[in-house]
Amino acid sequence: MVDFPLENGPMYQWSNVEAIFGAKTLLHTLSKSAECYIATNAKDSTESDIRKALARVGLDPYIKNIFCYQNIGFEKPSKAFFQKIYASLNTEKNEIVLVGDSLDKDVRGALDFGFDAIWFNIKKKTVPKGINSVNHLMQIIDLQPVVPGGR
Repeated sequence: MVDFPLENGPMYQWSNVEAIFGAKTLLHTLSKSAECYIATNAKDSTESDIRKALARVGLDPYIKNIFCYQNIGFEKPSKAFFQKIYASLNTEKNEIVLVGDSLDKDVRGALDFGFDAIWFNIKKKTVPKGINSVNHLMQIIDLQPVVPGGR
């Protein structure tokens, strides 16, 4: 989802709600071979609020579950945040891939916990060694074997 810094409160109530370019196509493609989740530090929104925002842009059908501060009680990059997610999924750590736009909170937090991660580096910053990075969401499909079902 596109973050509009001047907007406040739950995203579903914002006057403008937008999906990041390529998000619907990516989620449609990934959801054929993998379960898709949201893991967010959003404090203003409950899981229900986040679903309403996703529904406004047609992304809700692709998301199995939402992990947010309201239902986890911790923020990324804390190990407790990732532990709560891991405990609720019936899979191994190496089968989980987190895609995030924050190198430190999302990517390094996930990697430190033992998940795979992809940095959505939309600002095209220098990529540190050992970090999987994309500038456009559809590039995620080409990251094999990191992404289940990747080419």
